[in-house]
Amino acid sequence: MSDEGTAIPFVDRYFRIDARSLGLFRVLFGTVLIADLIHRWDWIRAFYSNEGVLPNHFHLFQLGEKEKVWSLYHAFSSVDEATTAFLLTFIIYLCFTLGYRTRVFHLLSLVCLVSLTGRNILLESASSSLATVLLGMSLLLPLGLRFSLDSLGLSMANRQERSAAALNDRSAAAVTAPRSLVAFLMLALVGFVLAVAALSQSGPSWQDGSALYYALHTDRWTGFLGELERNSMPAGALAVCTRAFRYAEFAVPCLLLLPVARRLSRGLAVAAMLFIGLTVGLLFTFGAYGWAIAAAAALAIPTESWNGSRDGKRPIQLVYDDSCGICGWLARLLKRLDRRHNITFFASSDVQELPDGVTEKMTTESMVVVDAKGGVYTEALALSQILRSLPCVAPLGWLLRLPLIRQASRALYFKVAGNRMEISVACGFGACGLPQRHNQADEEEVSTPKPTPASRWSARAKALVATVLALLLLGGVVVKTARHRDNPRLAALAGTTAAANALATIVTIPRVTGSWGLFAPEPPRKNSSIVVDAKTRDGWQLDPLTGHPPNLDLSVPARARLGHLWSVYSEAIRLPRHKKLRKELRRYLNRGGYALNAKPTKDRKKRRYINKLHVQWVSAPIPAPGAAVPAKRQVTTEDILNPRRPASPRRLGPKKLPNLRSLVR
Repeated sequence: MSDEGTAIPFVDRYFRIDARSLGLFRVLFGTVLIADLIHRWDWIRAFYSNEGVLPNHFHLFQLGEKEKVWSLYHAFSSVDEATTAFLLTFIIYLCFTLGYRTRVFHLLSLVCLVSLTGRNILLESASSSLATVLLGMSLLLPLGLRFSLDSLGLSMANRQERSAAALNDRSAAAVTAPRSLVAFLMLALVGFVLAVAALSQSGPSWQDGSALYYALHTDRWTGFLGELERNSMPAGALAVCTRAFRYAEFAVPCLLLLPVARRLSRGLAVAAMLFIGLTVGLLFTFGAYGWAIAAAAALAIPTESWNGSRDGKRPIQLVYDDSCGICGWLARLLKRLDRRHNITFFASSDVQELPDGVTEKMTTESMVVVDAKGGVYTEALALSQILRSLPCVAPLGWLLRLPLIRQASRALYFKVAGNRMEISVACGFGACGLPQRHNQADEEEVSTPKPTPASRWSARAKALVATVLALLLLGGVVVKTARHRDNPRLAALAGTTAAANALATIVTIPRVTGSWGLFAPEPPRKNSSIVVDAKTRDGWQLDPLTGHPPNLDLSVPARARLGHLWSVYSEAIRLPRHKKLRKELRRYLNRGGYALNAKPTKDRKKRRYINKLHVQWVSAPIPAPGAAVPAKRQVTTEDILNPRRPASPRRLGPKKLPNLRSLVR
């Protein structure tokens, strides 16, 4: 990595992503995956068990050879089994986010994400497709070089500080990501997705600036903040936001490829991606789509921005007990967390070198921190000062100063400090925080072996394989996108050759739809939602999906917000090709759906059984921007389970023919 103030080579501008950007992307994207899993967890009975809308055996039987679907979750049938699978998935996502065995858990996270989508094909959407391609392409990049447990463990093993002078030595070379064509293809993928999204949004409402207005008035898409926004923001402001949203999608690929003013252009690209992602994520319920774009903005942060501010703004002096193993190990850990060089370390055994205002008695009773103004802090207040000097955990330092938390942290500190020697022995540490097997070593830095010709050729082979895989994945995304019905302008890129079909198959198996444009070609002009009108045996009328009376006139927007999964499922189940899957929806609702928590039990009251059931797609026109809301809504309904069939012409059968004998008479 180039030092601050040094020009970045031209090759590095396009073929290297900063290791810190990769690490930040992993943390943010892993958090998005965990949040998406938690949302799915709320509907685990409905969508991922045999008590829901699509049992695994029925799913596989109906698909047959028509669909290329693969999912580990087909092996889990009951709610308890599916819950176990979700718990394992959560652990895998968490390990990936923390960067523990990063490459292994990255691959397992991709397997889990593809399995979640393949378990129920009615839930596939632009959200799952975008998350899958980002996770698949980033698998070929070294996401664990920074901000990970892997990098921390490697640093602790390679450099073993035994003194305060070694702790204050910050001359170690920074870890850099290697140059790779995959880095360029990763950014190209993000730019391609946003450019296609902008091209797909070609309807009249995008031209006159009313697209976000109509999208925000579609209750099944709108979140709580979106409802507040549509009620408080004028139509003119929404028109400005609509145009800014689409222009930002067009601008991102151009800014990522701009060869000059890299820090400014990449900064604008990051701002545009955050604007797109946060607009979708905060205002709408489109699952991980918006948050994935916001997480991908970390990939565009250049090295110049990371190196812009390195000097510490909250310098402190820390006196630690160098005779305590665990204390020395924690000092080494703090050095690696202190990326801005705020902390200067002092060993308690060096009495002559102690900071002003610190006595030897203080160091034997507690760790001591001296701030820039000369204030001396001990015990829990010293811990608060340390946390405040670390930007990533600075808020925790302020929390430790609150009254009740301060007393609790002080009691915990005394408990740990009083048993620090026993803790050191239990952890296998000797003096200075090093494992006991290293106590006799003389070197503080473990020398790394020089690369051999065999290792260099191995690295080149791995880079070549990664490049080929990235090109295949990007090619599959391009072909699948061009074949989607929303992208007629890209139809020439699809092709019908065997190579194009093979590329499309690569992304078809993980259920990548190729649809990237939200509200494409434009949002609907009718507010529509699925509404279930059910009656129990005792005459109780309710919607089993909400537990409230049926919202048949769409007058209560909150009851139409069932979340991303139900929004995607309700739109898919209406399609004629999914007609055979509707009977499983009927069975799920007859069991009571989500509102009655219809788990089979012996003491279930019979009066809760559903007696009559109507699943309707209710639609009401959205008034034009600036128009008054009509006093009475013009609502139309469509019965999903029993669609109306056109009346067939009556035919005269044998019994309808006139009696010939009567005519003769």
